[in-house]
Amino acid sequence: MANCKLAAVSSLEVYYIDGYHIIIAEGQRHSEWEVPGIVQLPIEIYPPQFRVELCGEGPKKGTSFKVSRAFRFGEKQDQLTIHTAEGPQVVSVQSLADKIVEPLESESAASSHEIEGKSYNMSFEEAYDNAVSNFMEAHPMPGADIKVKSELLSVRSEHGGFAPVNVMTVKIKAMYAI
Repeated sequence: MANCKLAAVSSLEVYYIDGYHIIIAEGQRHSEWEVPGIVQLPIEIYPPQFRVELCGEGPKKGTSFKVSRAFRFGEKQDQLTIHTAEGPQVVSVQSLADKIVEPLESESAASSHEIEGKSYNMSFEEAYDNAVSNFMEAHPMPGADIKVKSELLSVRSEHGGFAPVNVMTVKIKAMYAI
């Protein structure tokens, strides 16, 4: 995208699951019209390096952003280099499987449901949020002050074709909990 610049980032996280490195960045933008993104640098090195950028311009009205994107390449890396307005940052890669606090195996199988979510922007966060929304649409909340517990089951993507398809799909097991 034209007119892009490195973003000022306050938080960077990188996770790995099922062959995907998922980069999550948070920061500030000068205008809500600036679109945040994470792109792989075109330099030929391994492991690849990435940049967090803001593209576009608009009226000056500062606002925060959070963006995520998944990349599939090789084996799990211990760390990745991500370029931001503050310069290159080396970020440790965490296992996303370690972040799943409590498996749902012990919960009643009848009350949990497997459901998918998609992102046509290749955003893990967007696909996961879509899966939770799909669960809540298909299974209306049974009362007030109820939370959704979910477990990540799989992540997959489709790329290419004559009419390019770029879609990330996540599958979760979800249930309501008090």
